[in-house]
Amino acid sequence: MVWHAHPTCPKHLVAALERHVNALPATYLLPLQSGEIFNSIPHCERRLRGYALAEGFDIIQTGGGKKSQAGARW
Repeated sequence: MVWHAHPTCPKHLVAALERHVNALPATYLLPLQSGEIFNSIPHCERRLRGYALAEGFDIIQTGGGKKSQAGARW
């Protein structure tokens, strides 16, 4: 599956954006599913950011866990 930038994307960004999104694992372009399991918080964040980029929005991280119990909220 080849991903293409939205027609209103600035022309000077299209090539870089398409190259970056198409380099992501194909599963990153699928809608998020409840119950997905990740090996680490950074892996989860990569999945979220990849999907957000392909869909045209961004995420922010708020809060987090403790040293004894890692966690994150997006």
